[in-house]
Amino acid sequence: MSDIKEKIDAYLEENRLEMAKNTSEMIQINTVNAGPGTCDERPLLDYIEPLMKEIGMETKRVAFDPEKKRENLIGVLKGTGKGRDIILNSHADTVPEGNLDKWTYPPFSGIIADDKVHGRGAVDDKGCMTSILWGIKAIKENNVPINGDIYFICSAGEEAAEGKDLGLGPAIVVNEYKDPFCMVIEPSAMELCPTASGLFDFKLTVYGKPAHTCARGQMLYPQNINLPCGYEVGADALQKALPYIDYFYRFEREIALRYRDDLLAGGGKDVPNQVGVGIFTCGPINIHGGGDGLSVMDQVTITYSCWYPEYAGLEKLIQEIKNGVEAITQTDEWTRNNPPLLEIPYLFSWRGAYLDPDHEAVQMWFRVLSDVTNGKGNLAGCPGCTDATFALERGIPTAVCGPGNLGGNHLHGPNEYIDISDLVTTSRMCAHMIAEYCK
Repeated sequence: MSDIKEKIDAYLEENRLEMAKNTSEMIQINTVNAGPGTCDERPLLDYIEPLMKEIGMETKRVAFDPEKKRENLIGVLKGTGKGRDIILNSHADTVPEGNLDKWTYPPFSGIIADDKVHGRGAVDDKGCMTSILWGIKAIKENNVPINGDIYFICSAGEEAAEGKDLGLGPAIVVNEYKDPFCMVIEPSAMELCPTASGLFDFKLTVYGKPAHTCARGQMLYPQNINLPCGYEVGADALQKALPYIDYFYRFEREIALRYRDDLLAGGGKDVPNQVGVGIFTCGPINIHGGGDGLSVMDQVTITYSCWYPEYAGLEKLIQEIKNGVEAITQTDEWTRNNPPLLEIPYLFSWRGAYLDPDHEAVQMWFRVLSDVTNGKGNLAGCPGCTDATFALERGIPTAVCGPGNLGGNHLHGPNEYIDISDLVTTSRMCAHMIAEYCK
């Protein structure tokens, strides 16, 4: 097996510039997903499908949206049929490019400079797709004996949480697998993540009563018996929102101290992990309120994003939030009579993922990872959501590992990049795992 690994490693190192070129060309294909129903991944699939066929993979395109505008690409390299099948997955869509003025290189240029490939999707997830493709190619070109089948699923919709309905979720059940294991190649600082956080969001709208700002004094101070005052005049929505804002900061802290975890944002069990500490967060991501420039604020709307460990229980957390909002509402005369609107979940509800870290395939992958990173492999928990959730829901053991740090590589921000050396290392990891699992 050591001779095979050496051949694979040498082959991939020789082709590092070709890998960079493929990544660059993928970046130049705009697959921005600005929200459900906004992305068209097909041009990227048009680029990848011929590369799959050059390797000798059988391919098919499958669509699950009613208008068949969103497709997944599935390639399979057949083994002898006498071994276990393996599935490798990355998603074809990217987040939007954001403020163009913040980019050193244009986001869809795919510039190769400083031993890096630059552009939107460089590390999330087009570099990952390149690494999978070349990992499979290394297996084929070096005549590595494979008994199981190798599946490569390029899926749609991950960035807008569409994976359950039209991405990996339905795509992964298209075939009958033999004792499969799924490798989701996503940025994780090259830490192997058999568990991942869940996500939900909610929106709270607190109502006020508009009045001219020159009448604010009548809202605040007792008046002559013949003059209106207080809520007869108006109510400041921001002031009424402050107790709820304070509650959510206290709620976040309380829940963050309630749970401990070996892998999921626990700081690292055996060695420090790269995602830091923080198992639960519930923070504001948007606040909007007020009307014209001379009116007391009539309403304030705050949107929150919550990341949580799956075992905390989505329903339990939601009920706790509802109870807290209701309790605060009852402490104020205005809000008792004009209760806020709580929309929960609002846009996102993405369950977390969990696979036993002692699962045979996880332990095998960990050994492979440690080998290709010269002993730097680590087991951790992924603080973000991935399509691993949907594969696990289909009963397929799944874990996540890939290049790039969620807190680095400018992931989801301007100047995203991937190191060419990370492309090579990730390809080596994919190829070595295939050779081990499918032998």
